Amino acid sequence: MSDEILKFDFSSFHRMADRLGVAAKQLPYALSRALNESAFASRSAIIQEWPSHVKAKNPAFIGWALGVEKSNKHNLRVAITDARSQGRGHLFLHATGGTKSSRGRLAIPSLNVRRGRTGVVSGQRPKNLRRSFRRGDVVYAVTGRGKRKKLKLMYTLKTGAQIKKDMPFFEIFRETMTREMQQRAPKAMLEAMKTAIRK
Repeated sequence: MSDEILKFDFSSFHRMADRLGVAAKQLPYALSRALNESAFASRSAIIQEWPSHVKAKNPAFIGWALGVEKSNKHNLRVAITDARSQGRGHLFLHATGGTKSSRGRLAIPSLNVRRGRTGVVSGQRPKNLRRSFRRGDVVYAVTGRGKRKKLKLMYTLKTGAQIKKDMPFFEIFRETMTREMQQRAPKAMLEAMKTAIRK
């Protein structure tokens, strides 16, 4: 997925630390902790929203695909990425809309293809279709026997398919990160100051 950049201004925390005479070393650690906790909360929010926006064959896929690149006191940057999936699921296109391309051809199901809760039922997938054949860029299934024999259009083969924007990844990230940082950063700052004062 492409980066959705959200920046936070930490200058007020630096001024507070300077006034209290603490946390030159504690502040980056505290802010890193707040960023990491907020990023994991944002990841959880995205995973929770996924099923209500996208009909996926494997509901557990999104939890497996999304990971968090954590910050540290030297690098106050976090990211939620789908690097683990290596492009599987076309998550960026679900966020923006666009064309899904393929090295081979994509089988686009017709209205004759039966679907279940998690997508096309197993017996109706192209490799499992009985009494089917391909003619050009179209896959047909033969139904009935004798005089009742008919052809049903099952799949059209294409090099690309449109994916509509159906999952607000970026919007959830912005909203959740902002809310969580507003709550977590001050708490982390206070804990860091208490630690510094005790020392």
